[in-house]
Amino acid sequence: MQNRWIIDIAPLQLYSSAIIFAPIESVIRAQFERPIQWICRLPKVPPAWSLELQKLEGHSNTVRAIAFSHDSELLASASNDGTVRLWDPATGVQVQELEGHSNWVNAIAFSHDSQLLASASEDRTVRLWNPATGVQVQEFEGHSNAVNAIVFSHDNQLLASASGDRTVRLWNPATGEQVQMLEGHRDVVRAIAFSHDSQLLASASDDRTVRLWNPAMGEQVQKLEGHSNAVRAVAFSHDGQLLASASNDRTVRLWNPATGEQVQTFKQNVTIYQLRFSTDSQYLESDKGILCHHSHPSTVLSLTPKLAGHIFLNGDWITRDGRNLLWLPYDYRGTCSALIGNLLVIGQSSGLVQFIEFSTLSAII
Repeated sequence: MQNRWIIDIAPLQLYSSAIIFAPIESVIRAQFERPIQWICRLPKVPPAWSLELQKLEGHSNTVRAIAFSHDSELLASASNDGTVRLWDPATGVQVQELEGHSNWVNAIAFSHDSQLLASASEDRTVRLWNPATGVQVQEFEGHSNAVNAIVFSHDNQLLASASGDRTVRLWNPATGEQVQMLEGHRDVVRAIAFSHDSQLLASASDDRTVRLWNPAMGEQVQKLEGHSNAVRAVAFSHDGQLLASASNDRTVRLWNPATGEQVQTFKQNVTIYQLRFSTDSQYLESDKGILCHHSHPSTVLSLTPKLAGHIFLNGDWITRDGRNLLWLPYDYRGTCSALIGNLLVIGQSSGLVQFIEFSTLSAII
């Protein structure tokens, strides 16, 4: 019955979604399950149909953030249960549990050498951890409201934090000292990003603006206006020539950080919460999947996953090359997600972290 709605709309999901997410001991799975060529790691499912809550290994409350280490050796998840957990992406096994925050953990970020992990919390603190040992090495205090975002500079010399107190603060990760406080936003600051030369910092806010700062001087150098709703993500291209921002207005916008000029606007049908440019700056990696953009200026374009073989999380569907591929039942939809290659990780309100890995096939037969 739980699959009746989607089978009426997309009958072929009877042979994929309905079976993939069916309990291990269910009759439908035993009767109809066949190897699925385009998935090489299936999500965890309960043993049998049940109205009772399942005992989940891992977080005991909603997962709020997921992040891969830069060497792809670890996955970190942050939860409303106040913990950060580290996982082996290859096996899905938990390898560390980091405890110390006294409230929800909102954000996590690895240093670019993957030797440190930072966590930001509703308890108004930022904590620094050694991911190999699970030991806390620093605690940063100063924000007067929840800390929503954190990011390391690419030279690992600075850690930036963004807060509901409308400020961005810069810290020395080695000493724990606050070195700058950036003020200017008129509402909650949701996201921050360093340029790859660490000479600029971008901040995104519920005040609908993106602001650019000189982190060394603590001065605002640009104010970017155009979004019609809260801005949730920002990212610099590797060459520093473009800045991307994503908003609750369901657009992704490209800017020239040197001039503050808006270069392109892309319409989306989902809100993007994480952005990162590819090394060649030809596409954007998001928490929902791969997004292509065009190098020539335009007013409004459709931004869609167009690279052959790449997957994209689009609401309650996983798509591939823009085509609906796998429907997610309600219990398997996420509160946050992360994607690396063909491995999709979904954090859920139950506290479960789901791994779904797709094959490298460029076509679905």
